[in-house]
Formats: sequence, C-alpha cells, structure tokens
Amino acid sequence: MASVLFGCDSQPTTPAKGTLPAPPLFALYRNAEMTLQGNEYSAISPPDIAGEECQWMVDGDAMVTAWSRPDCEAVHGVTMWIEYTAWLTPGVWRIGLNAINTGAGLGDDPTWYPEFHVASNLTPEVIRIPASDTEINYGYTQYRVSSEGYYTVRYWWLNDKSDLGGEPPLDANIKIVSAFFDKTQGGGAIVSNPGEGKPDGFCYYGEYTTDQVTVVRSPSGNATLSCQFDGLDPILKTVKAKGWLCTINQGGTSETHHSQWGRSPSGTSCQVPV
Repeated sequence: MASVLFGCDSQPTTPAKGTLPAPPLFALYRNAEMTLQGNEYSAISPPDIAGEECQWMVDGDAMVTAWSRPDCEAVHGVTMWIEYTAWLTPGVWRIGLNAINTGAGLGDDPTWYPEFHVASNLTPEVIRIPASDTEINYGYTQYRVSSEGYYTVRYWWLNDKSDLGGEPPLDANIKIVSAFFDKTQGGGAIVSNPGEGKPDGFCYYGEYTTDQVTVVRSPSGNATLSCQFDGLDPILKTVKAKGWLCTINQGGTSETHHSQWGRSPSGTSCQVPV
C-alpha cells in the first residue's frame, strides 16, 4: 500500500453541533465543475392547499420561496423541498447553493438575519449561507461519491424570519440563484470524533478514497490519523504540499486549510489536534 502523510492543524473555533462554518467571505461560488441555474431543478415539492403559500416560485433563472420547512409543517402540515441532480464521478464533492435574499429586505442590522440555514439529504450538516439583499453568497457540504452515476440532492430551507409590521418592514426570503457540484482536487480528510482506534471518517487522495483508518494519540493531545490506500503507485521519496482541506467533526464541524500534506513511500497519516 502506498502512503500519503496528512498534517491538519485545526485552529478555528468549533461551531454549534451539526453545522458547517459559513464561508469566510461573502462571495459567489465560481468555476465549479458543474453549475445548474436555480430553475434547472429536477423536482420540487408540490404547492400546498393554501395556494400561494408553501411553494417554490420561478424568478427568472432563479427559484424563490417565502416559506421555510418548519413553518409549512407547523401551519399546513406539508414539507417544502427542491432537488437538483447531476452525474458525479468517484471522489469528494462540494455540493451547495448560491443564494441571495429577496423581498422586503433584511434591514441595516446584520445580526437580525445573518445567514440562511439549509439542510440536505446527503449529510447531517446544516449548510450556512451568509444572507444579503445585495450580494450572492454560497454554502456547501462535502459528499463522498463511491461510484459514478446520477446523484440527487434535496434541500430544505430551515429558518424563515419576518417582521413585516416593523419600521422598516423586514423579511427573509431565500432566492436560489444556482446549485453547484465541484469535485475537490488533491487530497484531504473528513474525520468524526477522532480517538484511539477506528474513527468515523475517511481520507481521499485524487480519485482514491479509503476507509482504512486508524488513530493514535500523542502525549500532547494530538491524534495521528493513518490512512492506507490501495492502488497508489509507489514513489521513492516524500512529496509535500500545503493548503489541502481537512474537515474535522468533534461535536461540531470545523474546516481548515492550515495543513501540511505529503505523499511518502510507506504509510498514510493525518495529524489532527483533539
């Protein structure tokens, strides 16, 4: 078995359990391997019996709704969702949305409604997208694809909020500008609750992924994640790189590019502080 050395330094603070950190910058996710316009969905939930409520509406190339899943379930007993489908090849993919607010607006207080929360059927994480009336922003989850084929992601918007009687009136309405599927390059690790023995996680290196993972703790409290890959060509000396992504789940989820990676002639490991 060939070896890849993963050194991940998880310095960022850990968000609440079950969430991914919001992107560091307000930005549109560009140059994804595959991008679908918002209205290029593969399926949407049917409108409820209330008519205009609890449904997705076409807005040019985008899709808009003023109702989130909890409200529709509580008030009308229906679940709102929207799906996008793409042909994916083996590897680790960033799958997410570019979105903006529409309607009455979010006002001048950035704390009133800082981000959209969106769930998907692919992973348990809640995708967090910075909310803005003027800028399109993104959020994504990472998903491991083991075999090529069509994959469908179903999204639910979770956190509607409004104060239409206020001055000025405020209203959060998510507008999906596009859905993207972007295959990660290089290598990385996704680890849940690293500890002695077999963690819940896997490593990837280019097209290769592996569940052959063990963890050994050091006296300093760090954990060395060892991943064994089948099928990598042997090499004579270590080749190093920096900046590959480590996703570490320890109650919450943190992502970091503060990593040192190297492919070596034997063994595969990733150092993860715990």
